[in-house]
Amino acid sequence: MLIFVYGSLMTGMSNHSVIAPFVQGVRVAYTKGTLYHLPDGYPALVEGSGIVWGELFDLRDSQNALTILDRFEDFYGPGNSHNLYERVPQTVWSEDGTEFTAQVYRWAKPLELKRIGVPVPNGDWREFLRESHN
Repeated sequence: MLIFVYGSLMTGMSNHSVIAPFVQGVRVAYTKGTLYHLPDGYPALVEGSGIVWGELFDLRDSQNALTILDRFEDFYGPGNSHNLYERVPQTVWSEDGTEFTAQVYRWAKPLELKRIGVPVPNGDWREFLRESHN
């Protein structure tokens, strides 16, 4: 199973250990959307026409991986009012332009993002963190 991550689950980031036991392949990738940095220190992706950079993971033991990731991302099922994120299939492209369909966690309450979040102008959360700490 393929999953696209764009925040703390990426390689070398603070929560990568949550997903690391399931990763059997990784490649740099991007998807369409708009990315925000949240006050709690992690990003949120919503629908949009921009580019969001991250990593495409090929996961083994996908059922267990999804159980753990859904809990981590506060996803309780499609449309659940308690969701922090929704898990949806979305088109993702690798650096060489190859197209994939992957699971992506998108922010469940997009209207609040403009009020609480800081836009990540280049869609690259890693770069945003580097620049904001300089």
